[in-house]
Amino acid sequence: MHNFRMLPFRRLLLIWVTGDDESWTMDRLRRLEGASVPDYACIQSGGSALYISSDKDFQIVYDSMKPIEEFPLENEQDLKQPCYTWHQTDESLFLQFTIPAKTTKEDLNVEITNAKFHCGIKNGEVLLSGDLWASIQPEGSTWSIIGQSLDFSLVKAAKAERWKELVPGDDRGEMTVDAETAACIHERLAHLTSATLDPKPVADESHMYNVQELEECDEMPDTTPVLVRFDGELHKVTHQAGLGSHKWLFNADVNGMHCLCFRHDVDGLLWRPDVNKDESNVFEHIATFNALGYVQASKQQLKFASCSPDGTVAVLCDCVRHLYIYWQSVTVETALRNRKSGENVTQVAKQQVVSLDTADVTVGFQVTNEWIFVLTAGTLFVLKLHDA
Repeated sequence: MHNFRMLPFRRLLLIWVTGDDESWTMDRLRRLEGASVPDYACIQSGGSALYISSDKDFQIVYDSMKPIEEFPLENEQDLKQPCYTWHQTDESLFLQFTIPAKTTKEDLNVEITNAKFHCGIKNGEVLLSGDLWASIQPEGSTWSIIGQSLDFSLVKAAKAERWKELVPGDDRGEMTVDAETAACIHERLAHLTSATLDPKPVADESHMYNVQELEECDEMPDTTPVLVRFDGELHKVTHQAGLGSHKWLFNADVNGMHCLCFRHDVDGLLWRPDVNKDESNVFEHIATFNALGYVQASKQQLKFASCSPDGTVAVLCDCVRHLYIYWQSVTVETALRNRKSGENVTQVAKQQVVSLDTADVTVGFQVTNEWIFVLTAGTLFVLKLHDA
């Protein structure tokens, strides 16, 4: 089986098809496009929504029954260019506007007082007008045109007063930091940074941080995967959850529902979608596999993983030969004691390792409540989980 995550590609298309089970006809077709292979994809019962877990975002690009509408970005205002920029020193304010080409001083209407500022193009738009944040000295203020740049220099009436806004209520401009102020800020924060990795090493080595002590299961992914719910009618995401350190472990079919297992701390938590159709909680936790996340991260040759539909056993499958079976804890009938603590042990979780009599690469794998099916290039192995 190919590892599609290793293949180079620029986009991936998911085909979302709904139809009539009895006549096998296609009623509706939707296409989704993304830049990564999803770990999990499941259609909500009834076909009204789609769940996707992936490293990169997906979007619906086609719907056979409803045109796709372009939704504006939530931060669209952040992408707009400011109408003007300004910065300040302890004594002055500096403004810069971009004006049409070939604009002269005769084309401008400028009025500057100690408390008001007005600048506009005659018979055109007003660049900025209103009461200033604080008082200035109009006699010391100047302005000039250089190309398409209109520059103002205003002298503060109160020295060393830091202005929070230029004209209160006007959010079309952007305040920048001049080189002198930036250098002063960097100087004040210099004690918090260093050009060396560890400028003041800890004398006590027992408290030092050593990256060599980290294991593979402690590594963080380069990208942050997300789990989203796409509404088929609205063509947009209605629910989204950042997974962060909750690494995807495997998918499994449980009673006709396509479930997914995430790592939480060292455990594996199995989640089932769309049980009660509660819009505020679209997934339900149905099983926990103790320490499975830690164990799976240690398997260098792991190729498949799954669990039984009843959640009593989780199985890991290597690329070649080996299976690792992890049973849920069960109550023991005989008296057992922990050798170190001396406490009574009431529950035991068994683990089994199966070595297949083949050197062929495993290409298929499935777990049911009673059987484990392993398909290699030349043989189909069937293992019975429970004794008769």
